[in-house]
Amino acid sequence: MAHIIDQLVISVELRLRDDRHRFQHRQHLGHHWLDDPDPAAIIAVIGGWVVFAAIISIGQWLYFAFMESSPSRGSLGKIAVGLQVVDSRGQTISFARASGRYFAKFLSSMILMIGYIMAGFTAKKQALHDILADTYVIYSRQQEY
Repeated sequence: MAHIIDQLVISVELRLRDDRHRFQHRQHLGHHWLDDPDPAAIIAVIGGWVVFAAIISIGQWLYFAFMESSPSRGSLGKIAVGLQVVDSRGQTISFARASGRYFAKFLSSMILMIGYIMAGFTAKKQALHDILADTYVIYSRQQEY
C-alpha cells in the first residue's frame, strides 16, 4: 500500500509536466512531420524521452533517499501506513544508506521480485535490499526489529 501511495505522489506531478511538454512539443513540430520524418526531429524526440526518463529516475531516487533518511524515516506512503525505515540500532539511516537501499531494490526486482518475497521468509522480515543495506522496515509504534 505504501508503494502505491508513493507512486501516485510521484506520478501525478510527472504526469502534469509530461502533458504540458507533449502539448508544447506537438505545437512545435506541427502535423506535417509525420508525412516526411526528419531524422533530426526523430533523434530530438528520442533524446527528449531519454532525458525525461533520467529526470524521473533521479527524482525517484532523491525522493526515497531524502525521505527515508529524514526524521520521518519513510516516504509519504510509509508514513501513511505507519512504517519507518531504521538501521540495526533503530536509528534514522543516512542518506548514503538510503541511497544504497534504493538502488538495491533493483536487485530485488530483477529476479522476479524474489528479493521482495524474501521478507516473508526471513527471520527479521527483511527484503533483499534491506539485508544488503542493513535496514529494517518497522511499524512506527513497534520498537523491536
